[in-house]
Amino acid sequence: RHVIHEFRDTLLGGTIRHVEQLNPTAIAIKISQANQTHYVLMSSHAVHARTHLIERPPKGQKQSYFAEFLMTHIGRGTISDIEQIGWDRVLKITIRPHSDDPVETVPRAIIAEFMGKHSNIILTDESTGKILQSIKHIDESMSRHREILPGLTYIPPPQQEKLDPLALDHATFISLLEGLSEVDWRFLFNQIDGLSPMLAKEIIYRAGEPSGSEQLWHAYQEIIAHFDPAHSIPQVLVNRKDRNDSVAVSASPLHQFPGTDKLSFDTMSGALSFYYETVAIRETIQSERHALNQALEKLMDAVDRKIVSLHQDLANA
Repeated sequence: RHVIHEFRDTLLGGTIRHVEQLNPTAIAIKISQANQTHYVLMSSHAVHARTHLIERPPKGQKQSYFAEFLMTHIGRGTISDIEQIGWDRVLKITIRPHSDDPVETVPRAIIAEFMGKHSNIILTDESTGKILQSIKHIDESMSRHREILPGLTYIPPPQQEKLDPLALDHATFISLLEGLSEVDWRFLFNQIDGLSPMLAKEIIYRAGEPSGSEQLWHAYQEIIAHFDPAHSIPQVLVNRKDRNDSVAVSASPLHQFPGTDKLSFDTMSGALSFYYETVAIRETIQSERHALNQALEKLMDAVDRKIVSLHQDLANA
C-alpha cells in the first residue's frame, strides 16, 4: 500500500524508456518523469517477490524475450494509472502505448502478483482482458485452478473473504473474539484483510499475555494507524550484534524483535532496497560457504580413501 502510494506520487504520467530483465524472475523498468529518471524493480521470486523503486539496476540478462516483448508493447508508453488490487499484494500499472496509429493505442496493463511461489509478472490487453505475455507460464500441469498463458483471459487471484481493516469497528472486532479462550496470530491473519503474518504476530505481542479483547483492540488500532501512508515510518530492524543482518522491514514500529536496532528511511522503497540488499549478501555468503564445504568434504573423502589405500599397500609390502 505504501509503495504504491510512492509510485503514484512519483511515476504517474511518466514515460517508459527501457525494460531490462535482471534474472529469470525480475525486471527493472526505466521511467522518465518531470526531467527525472526512476527505476522500478519487479521480482516474481518464490521467496523474495516484491516491487519498489531502486537507484539503478545491475546489468541484467544479455538476451531476454520477455523484456523485449514488453518494450515492443509498452516502450515509450505513458503511465496512466497505478493501483493495488484490493488488499492483495497485486500491483496494476496501466499504460497508454505510444503510437501514431489510433488502432494501436489500446491500453496495456502490467499486473504484478507478489504471492510466494505463485508470483508472476503479466502483461495484458485492457480492451480484451487477454494475457499477452508473462514472465512465468503456468499451464494445466502446474495449476488446475488458474492458468497464465498468452491468449488466455486474465483471471485475478481468488479473493479471500476477509474483513476490511479500515472499516472494522470496535463492536465487530470484539464480536470476532467472542467464545475464544485464546487468540493466536493465525486467527487474526485469517479474519482481517491486509495483515501479514508479521503484523498479526505484532498485534498479539503488543497485547501481552494474557491478552483480553480490549488489549487486542488497542494493539490492533496502533498497527492500523500506520496503514495510512501519511503515518508511514519506513524502517529496517537489524541484528544488534551484526548490523548487516536484517531481521525485518516494515512501515510501522515492531516490538516483537528484541535484540535489534532500528534503521530509519525516508521512503518505503529505500527501506526495502536496503533490506533485500543485505538478504542477497547473506544468501550469497551462505551459498559460497555451502559450495566451499562441499569441495572440502570431497577432498577430505579423497584423502581418507588414499590413506586406506596406502595402509593396505604398506601391509602388503
